[in-house]
Amino acid sequence: MLQYSFEDGVYDLYHTFTPPSFRGSGIAKILTYRAFDHVVDSGAKMKLTCTYLEHVNNKDQNPKYLPHVVKSSSM
Repeated sequence: MLQYSFEDGVYDLYHTFTPPSFRGSGIAKILTYRAFDHVVDSGAKMKLTCTYLEHVNNKDQNPKYLPHVVKSSSM
């Protein structure tokens, strides 16, 4: 599950959850990339306030996604 809000062309991706029985199977990473792809495909921006999503983005540094990431004003 991924929770988000959308305002003024920016998705705030603020929470991910994987049921305990599915953790470690790669589902969260698949969900992450599908969400990132959706943002890119829609021409929007994304704010990664979910620590897991921020971690994946910082670790991978994928040039496809980086131009779409905006920093949170509270960061």
